[in-house]
Amino acid sequence: MRQVREQALGNPTLGARTVLSVLIAESNQLSQFHRFREALERGDVAINYWKAHELPATSDLLWLYASIGNAASSLGDAARGEAAYREAIALSESIHARPHADTAWFIGLLGSYLVSLGRVEDAEPYVLSGLSMRRELLGESHRSTLFALAAASRLRALQKRPDEAIALLDEGIATCDRARMQDEACVRLLQTRGRLRTGRREFAAAEADLAAAIAMQGLLSGEDSPMIASQLAYMAEVQQGSGRYAEAIATATRALSLMDKAGGGHWGDRAAAQLQRALANLALGNARAALDEMAEAEPVFTKAAPENVRTRVSMLDVMARAMLLLGHGTDARLTAGRALAIDDAQAKSDPAIISRLRQIAATRRDD
Repeated sequence: MRQVREQALGNPTLGARTVLSVLIAESNQLSQFHRFREALERGDVAINYWKAHELPATSDLLWLYASIGNAASSLGDAARGEAAYREAIALSESIHARPHADTAWFIGLLGSYLVSLGRVEDAEPYVLSGLSMRRELLGESHRSTLFALAAASRLRALQKRPDEAIALLDEGIATCDRARMQDEACVRLLQTRGRLRTGRREFAAAEADLAAAIAMQGLLSGEDSPMIASQLAYMAEVQQGSGRYAEAIATATRALSLMDKAGGGHWGDRAAAQLQRALANLALGNARAALDEMAEAEPVFTKAAPENVRTRVSMLDVMARAMLLLGHGTDARLTAGRALAIDDAQAKSDPAIISRLRQIAATRRDD
């Protein structure tokens, strides 16, 4: 692809519109395969080229902004990711008559992204509007609508409406089954239901969903594709939660290796894999490994998703427990206190974790 880009830029016989199309295709392809840093660099080249040549706004620019948003947000640049998604919505509304399927996609995409950041109130109107528009314009069985169902289920889960969340996923998965679809939208639905079932400690059902998601994604992109890393990260959560610690470490390590090969992977998937590996190591008594893992992951996650209180507190809980085991009582108390202060205003974390953190914060064990 790089050779094609260089040939396009260096070929005076090609029109500016053709060159821009090549640049956009390259950024989109890199983003699709989770090579996010390269995708963002190429996206910048394409945007600068578009502006420098004063080309008209066309629909392929929408997907360029989506690629930039995906790459930036995956790298933890929340502000740039959100700005790119909002730019895509504005461009779509200026290009297309309303309502339009492209606009519906980008509205839902922004909503899904805000959900991933834990910004539930901000996300809700975009998620629900995106779902409603896609149902009206495209029908219940379109892949775009199925993606919207997955986003709506994650929203309802964060709103502590788990039965509604599961019902939305059941609806989408039943559609995939009836149509015998092999599609990334179906992967997303299975992965999301697996995650929710993990949270309900329904480990056998969760494992079945995630195994189906892994198998389907493997057929779509290959078993060694970085696109399979997110399902592996959440499979590690199932294994860790059910006490299969060595398996969890191996699965999380494989997920992280696939992300590394792609240049780092998505910050959320990476954090999930690191958290589960740290929890498994802690359970096995490997406090130093757990602490080192979270000392690396927690600042990155906090920068990317400061409003995702539940995960931040879980990471700090691992750190505090590891510090205590290593004899660093003062650091453990300070870390526990920090976690409690984060959760105090929102009370979103697992009550068992909060109780444990209070005990650590109150301990007087010397260093």
